[in-house]
Amino acid sequence: PGRRLRLAVAAAAPSEGLVKQLLGIERPAIDALSAGTLEAFNEERGWLPYGSGYLDSARIAAALTGGFGPVEQEFLRALGIDPSTITSTPQCKTEFGALAAAVPRVSFGYAALEPKVMDLRYLIETAPEHGKGLAGLAADVPGLDGRGDGMLDFGFGLDLDAFAGFVNLRAGKVAEAPFRCAALADLNDDIAKMNAELANPAVFMAGAAVSGLNLTLSKLELPDTGTPVFAGKIAIGSDNPASLLSMAGGFIPQLASLDLQPGTAPVALPAGLLPPDAPPAHVALGDRALAISIGAGEEAGLAAFAGAPSGKPAPLLHYGVDSRGLMTFMDAMAKASEAQLEAAEARAAMGQSENADGDGQPDADAADGADDVAELREAMDLFKSMQGAYVDSIDRVDFALYATERGLEAHYALRLK
Repeated sequence: PGRRLRLAVAAAAPSEGLVKQLLGIERPAIDALSAGTLEAFNEERGWLPYGSGYLDSARIAAALTGGFGPVEQEFLRALGIDPSTITSTPQCKTEFGALAAAVPRVSFGYAALEPKVMDLRYLIETAPEHGKGLAGLAADVPGLDGRGDGMLDFGFGLDLDAFAGFVNLRAGKVAEAPFRCAALADLNDDIAKMNAELANPAVFMAGAAVSGLNLTLSKLELPDTGTPVFAGKIAIGSDNPASLLSMAGGFIPQLASLDLQPGTAPVALPAGLLPPDAPPAHVALGDRALAISIGAGEEAGLAAFAGAPSGKPAPLLHYGVDSRGLMTFMDAMAKASEAQLEAAEARAAMGQSENADGDGQPDADAADGADDVAELREAMDLFKSMQGAYVDSIDRVDFALYATERGLEAHYALRLK
């Protein structure tokens, strides 16, 4: 059914049997394609029928504890490793197996793949008992939905109480039955320390006051000197934003005098809170957020921003950038690279004058400095060519991380011009 190109990575001087297995000439005992495994895999996740796959944690755990198949054994021998020398205790096999059962697969695939749109998904799949706990970790922060339309967008939402409970439950189980395998023993202390840190009263105070934030910038300039220039909005998520404003008023008396009610028009921040040359700033109150705008005209949509719905499900984390933001950051990186190149050139020139041999020729150290400069210049030229290609072709990039009953899901969306 048509011609196909098959590529494989093989051990040096591979056996004929290995080559046939890697190229699919000899079918494996479990044929995922013929059995419809991949088709069902994609359909279950809503992914396209190409560009998808997964890592099987149970197979990896078995390999790490000495359960190598013929293919793995041949690769190990090519690396000079005798597979029979890699052994594991029954305890390690059991504990690695338990970890694999908790996170059975890491999978990936495309939800969209079109000429100008790409939506790539990664999924760290968890067992149902862990997935139920994960699904309650994200907090509803107004406007935080995993998408953005600003020059730069950043936000996160985390229910600290739920997260502390999630960790505490698993830390208790580890304390009752600690890892005995030497390769996993450090996890005992790491989990106990995390649990102790989350039990800090300050964590519970912070969790009661703030559940996350959502930032969007419509303007961002990074001058060579001076402070950055920006304009935009930020919503600070809270179950009780009026209380949050009251707390802030205890430290900044001018805020206590503001007459704010959820859904009412934004109020300008009192004079004296910002530097004389700072852009205008306003504050608004929503049912679940305290919102602040910075920049002329940004207050126009502040009340709606403070009351915008969050995503369903809400992401734990989101950041995104459009072509304007991408250009701003890449320009800053280019300037930093140019400064690094200039410094290297100055050092190389100084080395040539100070380290010249008696015949007036630069010594080996000076030659090395010149080589470093040449490498930096080549890297700089490559970066500039990539910068132009990226800015000319990319319209927007968004990344979002979700905690759901399936596990931890990462969404990477790319939109081209």
